Amino acid sequence: MSILTKIRQWPDNRKRVFSLVSALVLTLVILILWLSTGSSQVLPQAEESKLSSISPMQVIKDEFTKAVSDFKENTNQDIEEVSSSTTPVEIIVATTSTTTNQ
Repeated sequence: MSILTKIRQWPDNRKRVFSLVSALVLTLVILILWLSTGSSQVLPQAEESKLSSISPMQVIKDEFTKAVSDFKENTNQDIEEVSSSTTPVEIIVATTSTTTNQ
């Protein structure tokens, strides 16, 4: 019998616990591998001190500010393109006339 067949025969509660434990173990393995490869990269001293002095909230704030300014800049360019458009516009004024029957 294969391992999957044995697992399928387990009660649902045991399968849930097994899947939770398996997911946690796999996540820990990935995290350990990621941290071990990340620490092997050597950063120059200037970059390392610069990175340690920047808080994560400051990075998020800077990126958000940059995104907002880019959005405003793109929006202003779009408005300028529309306002400088050479497409002729015809304005039609609606007139109504009333007639009275006497």
